[in-house]
Amino acid sequence: MLALIYIFLLLNLISWMLVGYNKHLQIYGRDRSNEVWIMILSIVLGSFGALCGMVQFRNELTRSVGRWIAVLACVQVFLLAIIIYLT
Repeated sequence: MLALIYIFLLLNLISWMLVGYNKHLQIYGRDRSNEVWIMILSIVLGSFGALCGMVQFRNELTRSVGRWIAVLACVQVFLLAIIIYLT
């Protein structure tokens, strides 16, 4: 079960770093990642990390994408809590 928590943290850390890198690209005027890719990566890697990155780096995604990432973060934390509770 401890391995599951480490995997959760690692995937969300990667997702957080990708959102930060996207903001870095925006600051220096380079092409940013498409919002669709950010959504896909937040689903695959970790939406909680993406949500934390959006708040910390003040990443300006559209409201619909930001809402979906927030909903996915809640679902992800809820599923992790259920898995930890059942094991």
